[in-house]
Amino acid sequence: MIERAVLLAKGRFITPEDLPTHIRTHIPSDYTSMPPGFPEDSLSIRKASTWLERDLIQKALERTGGNLTQAAKILEISRPTLDAKIKEYELKKK
Repeated sequence: MIERAVLLAKGRFITPEDLPTHIRTHIPSDYTSMPPGFPEDSLSIRKASTWLERDLIQKALERTGGNLTQAAKILEISRPTLDAKIKEYELKKK
């Protein structure tokens, strides 16, 4: 799906309009643009994926009040993986 969106994108960036309707309707509004400080000329999927992963982990931690077991379930990853990513991204557990 990402490859298709890259090929069909009208501009430099993939926008919600470049995605299939069934995906587009489930994108939270805060994921339709890159974060402050993200290089606008960057087309790096790796950097964007890292940013998205970090942001999702942070939101899961906030939603669960820092409960790592619940956050791991929401994120659909194992608890040890979540622990490693929290350390990697230097996130606060709350």
